[in-house]
Amino acid sequence: MSKEQTLRERLAALEHRQWMEWSQHLAAEEDLSDDRLKRWESLWIPYAELSEEMKDHDREWADKVLDEVRALLDRLKEERKEKCGVLTAEDDSILLGQFEDKLRKANREFAEKDGDNE
Repeated sequence: MSKEQTLRERLAALEHRQWMEWSQHLAAEEDLSDDRLKRWESLWIPYAELSEEMKDHDREWADKVLDEVRALLDRLKEERKEKCGVLTAEDDSILLGQFEDKLRKANREFAEKDGDNE
C-alpha cells in the first residue's frame, strides 16, 4: 500500500471513530427511530470490521481531508519557493511525513482515550 493509501485509510478510520462518537452521543440525547438506532448500532464497530461498502463512506470523507491537505501542501510549497527560491523533490516527502506524524500521534491519543487499538 502506498503512503497516500495508508494515510487515506488512517483518515477514514479516524472519520469512522468521529462518526461513532457523534452518533452514540446523539443516540443517548435524542429520540431516534428504532430503525435508525438499529442501523447505527450495527455500525458501532471498529473500522477494520466494516464492510468495504461501509468503509467507502468513510473514505469519501478522508478524500475531502486529503484534498484540503494537498491544497495546504501546495500553498506551503509556493511559500517556500517564494522565500527560498528553490523547491526540492524532498519537500513533498518532508511535509507529508510531518503531517503523517501528527496524524499518527492523534490516532494514538484517540485510541488510548477510548481503549481502541486500531
